[in-house]
Amino acid sequence: MSRHFALFVLLTCLAYLALEAMYVTRLPLVMDEFQGASSVAQFGDGMPYRDFRPYKTVVGYYVQLPALLLGAYPWFNLLSVKFEMAILSAIAMAFAAFSLAKHFRKEAICFALVVLAVMSTFVERSAELRVDMLTSWAGLGSLLLLLDRRGFSAGALAGLSFLISQKGIYYILAGEVAILALWLLKDRVRETGWRVAAFAVAATVVLVSYVLVWSLFSSVSSVLTAMFVAPRVVAFENLYEIRQLFWTQTILRNPLFYAVGLFGLIHMVRLVRSGVKAHRATLLAWYGLTLFALGLWHRQPWPYFFLLLIPTVFVLIVAFFDSGLGAWRGQRRLGMTAPMMAVYLTLGVAYPLTRVPVNFARSNAFQREMVELSNGVLQSGDTYLAGVNLLPEHKQPVGSLSWLDEPTRLRLQRASARELAAIVDSLERAPLKLVVDNYRLKELPPRLRAFVDANYSTLWGNILIYAPWAADLDGQLTLKFSGDYLVDAPGGLRVSIDGKTVTPAGRVWLERGLHRYESDGVFRLKLQPEGWQKRARAETQAPRNFFPNVYTY
Repeated sequence: MSRHFALFVLLTCLAYLALEAMYVTRLPLVMDEFQGASSVAQFGDGMPYRDFRPYKTVVGYYVQLPALLLGAYPWFNLLSVKFEMAILSAIAMAFAAFSLAKHFRKEAICFALVVLAVMSTFVERSAELRVDMLTSWAGLGSLLLLLDRRGFSAGALAGLSFLISQKGIYYILAGEVAILALWLLKDRVRETGWRVAAFAVAATVVLVSYVLVWSLFSSVSSVLTAMFVAPRVVAFENLYEIRQLFWTQTILRNPLFYAVGLFGLIHMVRLVRSGVKAHRATLLAWYGLTLFALGLWHRQPWPYFFLLLIPTVFVLIVAFFDSGLGAWRGQRRLGMTAPMMAVYLTLGVAYPLTRVPVNFARSNAFQREMVELSNGVLQSGDTYLAGVNLLPEHKQPVGSLSWLDEPTRLRLQRASARELAAIVDSLERAPLKLVVDNYRLKELPPRLRAFVDANYSTLWGNILIYAPWAADLDGQLTLKFSGDYLVDAPGGLRVSIDGKTVTPAGRVWLERGLHRYESDGVFRLKLQPEGWQKRARAETQAPRNFFPNVYTY
């Protein structure tokens, strides 16, 4: 491994990338990934803080924007961003390996890199269309620079992590605590004191520069509100009872990864107390302790959250293996033996890989077809409803229904009759052509769900198409769209529209606007978008769960 270190790192990163490519093309997308793509798309149409308030700080979105604009098809664009994330992760893994080689044995890095490359939470979430992985890589870069005694650069990169996502504050805090502890508890030399100040100054300069630059297009208050005030609910309130669930999930699926990382942290603490390798051990001990404490405090540890911790655990695993390999060479004995190392690697690689068949059994084909079919049906100016922004090029008509997470659905359940009536009125006036049904829309208040059921009918799969009922006693019906309409009526029912007799199950072309009809019963007109049957596949005809067990499969 030492003689062929570069080749080993390259092959490991390529193996990770190959596995990731198969996951990207197979795994169903999470709700947040569609929302993330919609957030990225905004940056191609407007200026953040001036034209819209970004959900997070914006650097990560700009990194993802070119990939999202690569093609003309929405699903291809979504996967392009995911492939970009996987490639960036492979590059970051290689960069970290070569950087750590300045401080640790190459064999230890190789052992740890293999364990990282198959760690299930990492492999399943690192290519998600989110900015958490980018935030984490910037944080890891800051830690590596601290190991190189480059305080100013480390602080600047920690500040950059915050500009990708506000969760980067964890790296700023962990880095400052670690370097401050080194100065106060160990060397007390002027050089380290300057690094403490340089780290804080660099991070501050990066954040202040960001605020000042974007304030040129908006205002200081608008930027600060979006950065610090708007996310406070997510950051400080327990919106979901998930903390124990996903901590348990990631640990049980990767027990050796976390166990060896913990052993590495404990060993760093022991080295600090014994005075051995004080600089490296002190930095890693205090950095790891601070970051893990913040991770345990974190209010909403969804599976993707652990991406913020995994690279630091990887470094601690390197440190642990490094000490174990040193024991083999007659240095300070840690208790690591060759059989133990074999057990660690077997369990660390073989056990996480049992997740591969589970992932290969999943498919995003249904999501892909619903997205592509919906995009083909919608024309310029048309809107849709899904409770999540599935189609970046099209809008949902009511802001309060565009992102129906659990807190929003609970607020809607408590809404007054007047508030719900206002939402229904907005839906009735909007050019709402289709609905992509999913669990979020099924949990709407009855008044809103009744509007959907009364005006939209199944076209294919989970797509409900515009289909108003003709039940007006005056025989008048105003249509929102011009097009071919299927007369959905019982056999034998007499129907006449604008003086022309039409048969049940027959089709009639109708212009947008007011139409008069006569009938001896109730029927509905179901819009038939041009050419939609050519894009539909028989295996996706039946509706199904659009987001199948995205976090618990």
